[in-house]
Amino acid sequence: MSWFLLSVSMATFLMVATSSIGHGNTKFLMDNVLVLTVLHGSETSRVLLTCEQVHQDQDVFWKKDGEIQPHLKGHQINVEIWEVNGGNFSCHSSSSGQYLSHTLVLVQVQNGTMDILEGGRYKDALHCWAYNYNGSFHCKWTRTRSRSQAKVLMFKAHRHSEPLPCQLDSSTSEANCLDMSCSYREEQKHVHLSLYIFNAYKLEVYTKAFYLRDIVRPEAVPGLHSVGAKKFQWGYPESWQRPCTFFGLTFQVKLVDGDDSCSTNSFISTAETDASSYVADVDVSDFGFCVRAQDKHTRGLWSHWSSCRVIGGKAHCGPHDHQVT
Repeated sequence: MSWFLLSVSMATFLMVATSSIGHGNTKFLMDNVLVLTVLHGSETSRVLLTCEQVHQDQDVFWKKDGEIQPHLKGHQINVEIWEVNGGNFSCHSSSSGQYLSHTLVLVQVQNGTMDILEGGRYKDALHCWAYNYNGSFHCKWTRTRSRSQAKVLMFKAHRHSEPLPCQLDSSTSEANCLDMSCSYREEQKHVHLSLYIFNAYKLEVYTKAFYLRDIVRPEAVPGLHSVGAKKFQWGYPESWQRPCTFFGLTFQVKLVDGDDSCSTNSFISTAETDASSYVADVDVSDFGFCVRAQDKHTRGLWSHWSSCRVIGGKAHCGPHDHQVT
């Protein structure tokens, strides 16, 4: 039997922590998952666990992480939690060894170090973006190298107390969410995110709040091509909303030397335009042409660059240049 049993029904198998003793408070975060909140610097806490009430007249023995604990017996037990060393506690019938119920005990340290995700407790631990204003947005996070096996317990999103549906990807490092609010309406309330993730029974909660308009980043402009050696044309991203007169884009173009990346701070020239074409005013025959898009009204995030390389007066337009974020 797997030690991680988050899918077990609360009605059937829930164990109840009736109190905590010592430095900490407890609450059930979800079915079978108990969170012990302790102050930074606390060494030990004691938690009272109770096997599901229907078994109160039976002899009971306990396991922690699958190992029998000879000193833990009976329908109700006090367990000592040392620092952040929680555990998965399961109770069993002493007559047959039958599994009865379990509780996963996680420890959250108030104002403690957060080291599961890159970025720590700061807002850049969760990276979120949207390709348009239709309400669909995406978030991702990166575990630190030493916490690469950390498990996501829960990811939640809401706006003004209304939950937003989200789905984790298979790697549990990204989530896709959908806000059904009208995209033509001015946003009045932030979207709030909470990621619950734990490593070796230490739970960390990462949060983020934003307006959708602040995370919209158009996809890279498609169809970039040359008309002759110095005129370039492109289109609107397919994912960008229509009509374009309402959700207009502005474009930044940059001319760079030779094989320089679009991200270089050394360039021949740069300009902005609302048109989907541009004539490069340059005297050299070898240069790079770069273009990226931005919402012209909110002046939000720029897309990744799209680029062409002109060699000997002939343009070669290839994959997008993703070196700029």
